[in-house]
Amino acid sequence: MKKIKIIVLAAITVMGLSMCSQNKQTAAVEDEPVDSCAVMAEFEGGKEALVKYIADNVKYPEKAEEVGLEGRVLVNFIIEKDGSVSNVEVAESADSLLDAEAVRVISSMPTWKAGQNDNGEAVRVKFTIPVVFLLDGTREDIEKQPEFPGGLPGYTEFFKKNMKYPAECEENGISGRVLVKFTVDEKGAIVDPFILKSAHPLLDAEALRLVKAMPKWTPGEDGGKPTAVKYVLPVTFMLQG
Repeated sequence: MKKIKIIVLAAITVMGLSMCSQNKQTAAVEDEPVDSCAVMAEFEGGKEALVKYIADNVKYPEKAEEVGLEGRVLVNFIIEKDGSVSNVEVAESADSLLDAEAVRVISSMPTWKAGQNDNGEAVRVKFTIPVVFLLDGTREDIEKQPEFPGGLPGYTEFFKKNMKYPAECEENGISGRVLVKFTVDEKGAIVDPFILKSAHPLLDAEALRLVKAMPKWTPGEDGGKPTAVKYVLPVTFMLQG
Protein backbone atom coordinates (compact mmCIF):
# COMPACT_ATOMS: atom_id res chain seq x y z
CA MET A 1 0.00 0.00 0.00
CA LYS A 2 1.09 3.54 -0.67
CA LYS A 3 0.75 6.70 1.33
CA ILE A 4 0.53 10.20 -0.02
CA LYS A 5 1.05 13.09 2.35
CA ILE A 6 -0.12 16.52 1.23
CA ILE A 7 1.54 19.26 3.27
CA VAL A 8 -0.15 22.64 3.05
CA LEU A 9 2.04 25.50 4.25
CA ALA A 10 0.68 27.46 7.19
CA ALA A 11 0.99 30.64 5.13
CA ILE A 12 0.30 28.95 1.85
CA THR A 13 -1.12 32.03 0.14
CA VAL A 14 1.42 34.49 1.47
CA MET A 15 4.51 34.63 -0.71
CA GLY A 16 5.13 38.24 0.35
CA LEU A 17 3.97 40.25 3.36
CA SER A 18 2.34 43.21 1.62
CA MET A 19 -1.43 43.41 1.32
CA CYS A 20 -3.45 44.11 -1.81
CA SER A 21 -4.03 47.70 -0.79
CA GLN A 22 -0.28 48.22 -0.86
CA ASN A 23 0.02 46.62 -4.30
CA LYS A 24 -3.14 48.18 -5.72
CA GLN A 25 -1.49 50.42 -8.31
CA THR A 26 0.49 47.66 -10.01
CA ALA A 27 -2.39 45.20 -9.92
CA ALA A 28 -4.83 47.76 -11.32
CA VAL A 29 -2.57 48.77 -14.17
CA GLU A 30 -1.30 45.40 -15.30
CA ASP A 31 -3.90 43.08 -13.73
CA GLU A 32 -1.03 41.06 -12.29
CA PRO A 33 -1.81 38.33 -9.77
CA VAL A 34 -1.14 39.32 -6.16
CA ASP A 35 0.44 37.40 -3.30
CA SER A 36 -2.03 38.50 -0.63
CA CYS A 37 -5.19 40.59 -0.45
CA ALA A 38 -7.98 41.84 1.81
CA VAL A 39 -10.11 38.73 1.26
CA MET A 40 -7.99 35.77 0.21
CA ALA A 41 -9.09 33.31 -2.42
CA GLU A 42 -10.22 30.12 -0.69
CA PHE A 43 -10.89 26.51 -1.59
CA GLU A 44 -14.49 25.58 -0.76
CA GLY A 45 -14.34 24.30 2.81
CA GLY A 46 -10.94 25.82 3.60
CA LYS A 47 -7.47 24.32 3.92
CA GLU A 48 -8.60 21.03 5.45
CA ALA A 49 -10.96 20.45 2.53
CA LEU A 50 -8.15 21.34 0.11
CA VAL A 51 -5.80 18.81 1.69
CA LYS A 52 -8.52 16.14 1.62
CA TYR A 53 -9.36 16.86 -2.02
CA ILE A 54 -5.76 16.46 -3.15
CA ALA A 55 -5.17 13.37 -1.00
CA ASP A 56 -8.34 11.75 -2.35
CA ASN A 57 -7.51 12.49 -5.97
CA VAL A 58 -3.74 11.93 -6.27
CA LYS A 59 -2.83 8.65 -7.93
CA TYR A 60 0.69 7.48 -7.10
CA PRO A 61 2.36 6.82 -10.49
CA GLU A 62 2.86 3.05 -10.85
CA LYS A 63 6.39 3.35 -12.22
CA ALA A 64 7.36 5.65 -9.35
CA GLU A 65 5.94 3.20 -6.84
CA GLU A 66 7.73 0.26 -8.45
CA VAL A 67 11.16 1.85 -7.98
CA GLY A 68 10.38 3.35 -4.57
CA LEU A 69 10.45 6.92 -5.84
CA GLU A 70 9.40 9.59 -3.36
CA GLY A 71 9.70 13.33 -3.35
CA ARG A 72 8.14 16.77 -2.93
CA VAL A 73 6.74 18.81 -5.81
CA LEU A 74 6.14 22.54 -5.35
CA VAL A 75 3.32 23.69 -7.61
CA ASN A 76 2.55 27.32 -8.47
CA PHE A 77 -0.84 28.36 -9.77
CA ILE A 78 -3.23 31.31 -9.98
CA ILE A 79 -6.82 31.61 -8.81
CA GLU A 80 -8.52 33.81 -11.38
CA LYS A 81 -11.20 36.43 -10.72
CA ASP A 82 -13.91 33.85 -11.44
CA GLY A 83 -12.32 31.35 -9.04
CA SER A 84 -10.93 29.08 -11.74
CA VAL A 85 -7.43 27.59 -11.57
CA SER A 86 -4.87 28.67 -14.18
CA ASN A 87 -1.14 28.87 -14.91
CA VAL A 88 -0.35 25.62 -13.10
CA GLU A 89 3.38 24.94 -13.20
CA VAL A 90 6.10 23.15 -11.29
CA ALA A 91 8.16 25.52 -9.16
CA GLU A 92 10.37 22.80 -7.69
CA SER A 93 10.60 19.39 -9.33
CA ALA A 94 10.98 15.98 -7.69
CA ASP A 95 10.74 13.73 -10.76
CA SER A 96 8.87 13.99 -14.06
CA LEU A 97 6.39 11.29 -12.99
CA LEU A 98 5.59 12.92 -9.67
CA ASP A 99 5.61 16.40 -11.23
CA ALA A 100 3.01 15.39 -13.82
CA GLU A 101 0.67 13.90 -11.24
CA ALA A 102 0.93 16.91 -8.94
CA VAL A 103 0.16 19.27 -11.85
CA ARG A 104 -2.75 17.08 -12.97
CA VAL A 105 -4.40 17.15 -9.57
CA ILE A 106 -3.95 20.87 -9.02
CA SER A 107 -5.26 21.60 -12.53
CA SER A 108 -8.38 19.51 -11.86
CA MET A 109 -9.39 21.39 -8.71
CA PRO A 110 -12.94 22.79 -8.65
CA THR A 111 -13.65 26.52 -8.64
CA TRP A 112 -12.47 28.45 -5.58
CA LYS A 113 -13.97 31.50 -3.90
CA ALA A 114 -12.24 34.40 -5.61
CA GLY A 115 -9.97 36.82 -3.76
CA GLN A 116 -10.98 40.46 -3.30
CA ASN A 117 -9.15 43.74 -2.79
CA ASP A 118 -10.08 46.46 -0.30
CA ASN A 119 -12.78 47.72 -2.67
CA GLY A 120 -14.47 44.35 -2.89
CA GLU A 121 -13.24 43.80 -6.43
CA ALA A 122 -12.13 40.34 -7.54
CA VAL A 123 -8.38 39.93 -8.00
CA ARG A 124 -6.08 37.23 -9.34
CA VAL A 125 -4.19 35.49 -6.52
CA LYS A 126 -0.96 33.46 -6.60
CA PHE A 127 -0.63 30.24 -4.63
CA THR A 128 2.10 27.68 -3.99
CA ILE A 129 1.32 24.19 -2.71
CA PRO A 130 3.86 21.47 -1.83
CA VAL A 131 2.68 17.97 -2.73
CA VAL A 132 4.72 15.28 -0.99
CA PHE A 133 4.71 11.71 -2.27
CA LEU A 134 5.69 9.14 0.37
CA LEU A 135 5.49 5.36 0.42
CA ASP A 136 4.71 3.05 3.34
CA GLY A 137 7.47 2.90 5.92
CA THR A 138 8.25 6.61 5.72
CA ARG A 139 7.44 8.67 8.80
CA GLU A 140 5.45 11.64 7.56
CA ASP A 141 2.72 11.87 10.20
CA ILE A 142 4.77 13.78 12.73
CA GLU A 143 4.34 17.15 14.39
CA LYS A 144 7.50 18.74 13.02
CA GLN A 145 9.58 17.78 10.00
CA PRO A 146 13.40 17.93 10.17
CA GLU A 147 15.01 21.10 8.82
CA PHE A 148 18.38 22.01 7.38
CA PRO A 149 20.10 24.62 9.60
CA GLY A 150 19.04 28.03 8.36
CA GLY A 151 16.14 26.60 6.38
CA LEU A 152 15.99 26.97 2.60
CA PRO A 153 18.47 29.92 2.50
CA GLY A 154 20.97 27.89 4.53
CA TYR A 155 20.49 24.86 2.30
CA THR A 156 20.96 26.93 -0.85
CA GLU A 157 24.10 28.61 0.49
CA PHE A 158 25.60 25.28 1.59
CA PHE A 159 25.22 23.69 -1.83
CA LYS A 160 26.37 26.83 -3.62
CA LYS A 161 29.61 26.90 -1.62
CA ASN A 162 30.32 23.18 -1.53
CA MET A 163 29.15 21.72 -4.86
CA LYS A 164 31.96 20.74 -7.22
CA TYR A 165 30.58 20.15 -10.69
CA PRO A 166 32.37 17.04 -12.06
CA ALA A 167 34.81 18.26 -14.73
CA GLU A 168 33.99 15.44 -17.15
CA CYS A 169 30.26 16.20 -16.93
CA GLU A 170 30.86 19.91 -17.37
CA GLU A 171 33.06 19.35 -20.42
CA ASN A 172 30.46 17.09 -22.03
CA GLY A 173 27.42 19.20 -21.15
CA ILE A 174 25.96 16.60 -18.80
CA SER A 175 23.39 17.86 -16.31
CA GLY A 176 20.56 16.30 -14.33
CA ARG A 177 18.76 15.82 -11.03
CA VAL A 178 19.83 13.22 -8.48
CA LEU A 179 17.46 12.08 -5.74
CA VAL A 180 19.21 11.13 -2.51
CA LYS A 181 17.31 9.35 0.24
CA PHE A 182 18.51 9.30 3.84
CA THR A 183 17.36 9.39 7.43
CA VAL A 184 17.66 12.38 9.73
CA ASP A 185 18.07 10.68 13.11
CA GLU A 186 16.97 11.86 16.55
CA LYS A 187 20.12 13.96 16.91
CA GLY A 188 19.86 15.54 13.46
CA ALA A 189 22.65 13.43 11.92
CA ILE A 190 22.40 12.15 8.33
CA VAL A 191 22.20 8.35 8.30
CA ASP A 192 22.38 5.79 5.48
CA PRO A 193 22.23 8.12 2.43
CA PHE A 194 21.83 6.38 -0.92
CA ILE A 195 20.93 7.24 -4.51
CA LEU A 196 17.21 6.83 -5.07
CA LYS A 197 17.24 8.16 -8.64
CA SER A 198 20.41 8.41 -10.69
CA ALA A 199 21.35 11.07 -13.26
CA HIS A 200 24.95 10.04 -14.08
CA PRO A 201 27.54 8.12 -12.02
CA LEU A 202 29.70 11.21 -11.52
CA LEU A 203 26.75 13.43 -10.62
CA ASP A 204 25.46 10.72 -8.28
CA ALA A 205 28.81 10.55 -6.51
CA GLU A 206 28.96 14.30 -6.02
CA ALA A 207 25.38 14.46 -4.75
CA LEU A 208 26.12 11.70 -2.26
CA ARG A 209 29.32 13.46 -1.15
CA LEU A 210 27.42 16.69 -0.55
CA VAL A 211 24.70 14.99 1.47
CA LYS A 212 27.26 13.21 3.64
CA ALA A 213 29.03 16.54 4.20
CA MET A 214 25.91 18.36 5.38
CA PRO A 215 25.89 19.69 8.94
CA LYS A 216 23.44 18.27 11.46
CA TRP A 217 19.83 19.18 10.84
CA THR A 218 17.24 20.23 13.38
CA PRO A 219 15.63 16.82 13.99
CA GLY A 220 11.96 16.10 13.46
CA GLU A 221 9.67 15.93 16.48
CA ASP A 222 6.68 13.85 17.41
CA GLY A 223 4.91 14.03 20.73
CA GLY A 224 7.36 16.70 21.77
CA LYS A 225 10.32 14.33 21.37
CA PRO A 226 13.00 14.15 18.63
CA THR A 227 12.33 11.36 16.14
CA ALA A 228 14.11 9.83 13.14
CA VAL A 229 12.59 10.78 9.78
CA LYS A 230 13.30 9.53 6.27
CA TYR A 231 13.95 12.28 3.74
CA VAL A 232 14.32 12.55 -0.04
CA LEU A 233 16.50 15.40 -1.27
CA PRO A 234 16.76 16.45 -4.94
CA VAL A 235 20.23 17.66 -5.95
CA THR A 236 20.14 19.48 -9.28
CA PHE A 237 23.19 19.92 -11.50
CA MET A 238 22.63 22.61 -14.12
CA LEU A 239 25.15 24.12 -16.50
CA GLN A 240 25.11 27.85 -17.05
CA GLY A 241 24.02 29.28 -20.39
